[in-house]
Amino acid sequence: MLVEGELAHYELNQIPCFFGNALVDAHSSETSLKAIGLFMHKELVADSDIFPTTPFTEDFHFVYFTQSLSRIERGDLGNLPVEAWLMEEADELYLITPEVLYLQLLMHFALHHPASSVRVKYSRTLDLFRQQYPRTLDFLQQHNFKIEALAPSADWSKSLGQWPQRYDWAVKSRTDY
Repeated sequence: MLVEGELAHYELNQIPCFFGNALVDAHSSETSLKAIGLFMHKELVADSDIFPTTPFTEDFHFVYFTQSLSRIERGDLGNLPVEAWLMEEADELYLITPEVLYLQLLMHFALHHPASSVRVKYSRTLDLFRQQYPRTLDFLQQHNFKIEALAPSADWSKSLGQWPQRYDWAVKSRTDY
């Protein structure tokens, strides 16, 4: 949730604390949204010129931070399926991989999550992507969201080998209680 407003940030006994109207507004708004992703308050949309948005509710826009899907949808790399050298030479393999894996998860949970209210959130999110990227989503859905279908002769092993990402390198210490 991207909102603007008052927010206090301080430490109490070396524990970061956050409080303010912006945080309360973001939390209460988030619980009512029936989708998953990044949402921006309508008053902030004019300041956002990098990522496209679409209205989702009266007050919030859904933010598409999937720039690689945008390039595929526009046809910047040609028709689908894309020639391998175009994907490999521009490192598009590495850029599109997390975006398509995210779509795979959305589809999986839209169909299989045990809670129907959660399935609705995943399904509505997938519908948002389908509205923004109709050609690409149709293609991916026809191929069961297999990322390799985007460029069948490309070597996807290295880009797929990076997922899921791990952050063990960032952990300096851990205390279990």
